[in-house]
Amino acid sequence: ASAKASRLLLEAPDVRAVIPKVLELIGEAARVDRVNLMLTKAGPNGEPLLAVVNEWVAEGVVPHLDDVTMSTCDERDFSSVCSELRAGRSVCLSKSDSAAEYAAVSFEGIGTKTKAIVPIFVAGEFIGVVGFDIAEQRGAIDSAELAALETSAGVIGAALHRERLVDDVRRERERAAEE
Repeated sequence: ASAKASRLLLEAPDVRAVIPKVLELIGEAARVDRVNLMLTKAGPNGEPLLAVVNEWVAEGVVPHLDDVTMSTCDERDFSSVCSELRAGRSVCLSKSDSAAEYAAVSFEGIGTKTKAIVPIFVAGEFIGVVGFDIAEQRGAIDSAELAALETSAGVIGAALHRERLVDDVRRERERAAEE
């Protein structure tokens, strides 16, 4: 799935247009119930937010993308989790974790029992996360599963980085043409 997703992202003239298909490929291969891409943005008062910009859900799973309360979270409300993510470390949560820790993460989704949150960096800058939700009760996500999820998130991050570079080149050419 990572190889297919990589090819799809590399061949796409518009990376953001194929991200929903990429999330679907990854979600189905990983046998998870939801995969969402959350990117950083500043709130109205400059607060650091993570907002769902793309999402894939398995059949019967309620999407978050159109629900403002579920699709945006203030990083300050989840400082311990977000500090791990911003430090480049993935976070795995389970309903079996302490209730306070798990409840402190609105990333969890309705009905989610296990969640992996993988940070995405572009040119060394934290730009967001890919979240993987599992609705069934199961043990913790093992290191091999987490490594595969991190690879998938890395593919998305690389594509977003490429898109940023292409946009920078386009803007520079436009500026040079104007001069």
